[in-house]
Amino acid sequence: ADTAGNAVEDGPFLSLIFAGSDGLAHHASTHLVGAYNLPNALAAVCVGQWFGVPDERIAGAIAAYTPGNNRSQFRDSGRNQLVLDAYNANPSSMAVALRNFAAMPCDRPKRVILGDMLELGTQSDEEHRAIVALVQQLGLSAWYVGACFAPHAPAGARWSDATALATEIEAHPVEGHLILVKGSRGIGLEKVAGSL
Repeated sequence: ADTAGNAVEDGPFLSLIFAGSDGLAHHASTHLVGAYNLPNALAAVCVGQWFGVPDERIAGAIAAYTPGNNRSQFRDSGRNQLVLDAYNANPSSMAVALRNFAAMPCDRPKRVILGDMLELGTQSDEEHRAIVALVQQLGLSAWYVGACFAPHAPAGARWSDATALATEIEAHPVEGHLILVKGSRGIGLEKVAGSL
């Protein structure tokens, strides 16, 4: 590859070192949650280097980028800390987000709120079952939203839609948690995030 780099430990956000065009190592701290965003950051580095952007400016631009649209966002609501990754979901992105979340150092209780992964066709049932099994394997407390997760989620931990879960949270507030919110865009988990 023309561009090389690796993730370094730096709290909940991805921090990386990349090889500069000048032969030196350059550090960039991001506002992206999860080391799984390293390929995305390195793709940005590669494009910048291709067009001759100085490595210091590349590092600065990566550090200045703030994600939006519920993509790898970290938000402190005052009641909870949220990792919002509810723009889209598929089995591989869901699994890597869960593993990253489980490994995050934290002195708060953790919870995951997972919405259905849409458009999986005939593999939907198998993939939703596998995600529920992974959550249990990782020892995470979870709430599930949607019809695809419903047959596999434990009783008392599943809701038909985001509005139903948001109503439940408003009636029984959750405070002091670190919460991963992950699901397909069509599930509308931003309604739940607003209640947290």
